[in-house]
Amino acid sequence: MEFWARVCPRITKALPGWQESASLLKYLVFLIAVLIAYGALLPVASRLLIGEIWIYQVLFVLLALFPVIWVD
Repeated sequence: MEFWARVCPRITKALPGWQESASLLKYLVFLIAVLIAYGALLPVASRLLIGEIWIYQVLFVLLALFPVIWVD
């Protein structure tokens, strides 16, 4: 979040014609972070959730949808 607080004003200043660009970029960065975390934690989750890996997958789908649901 601190990263976004520094980057957001610069993006809106650089792209004044497209005000939604800051939110779109924030969602994209969040999604990339979720995907990296998913891949990094998958080996651990597969060992802990033997036969129940769907819980891990559903959790990360909900986490990826969080910015869409969460209103600024």
